[in-house]
Amino acid sequence: MHTYNDHASYGVLETFENLILDFEEAKDNVDEKWVICETLGYFIPGDHASVMFRIDDAERAQELCILLGRLFLSMLAQLEREGLFTPLRIKKPWDHYGAMDASSKGIR
Repeated sequence: MHTYNDHASYGVLETFENLILDFEEAKDNVDEKWVICETLGYFIPGDHASVMFRIDDAERAQELCILLGRLFLSMLAQLEREGLFTPLRIKKPWDHYGAMDASSKGIR
């Protein structure tokens, strides 16, 4: 009997579900919602999230994945509605990153 696998898998699943509830409770607080999306963005690609697919409730894991996709799409839609989702326009890379201007050093 491998109880660790079950406990770890359901623990990851519950963590994601709690973050989704926190996202819903944030209502119109874009900053708080974005923090939750960032947290999920760091956690999902790692090996920790893959544990969740080892549970015996495949439908629950599938529904959670669909819900996470909708969460990210709703966040992007809210950012776009509020004018916060705009392309970053950079004229010169060194202006943005704070590197020295090549012309000031005599580099051609």
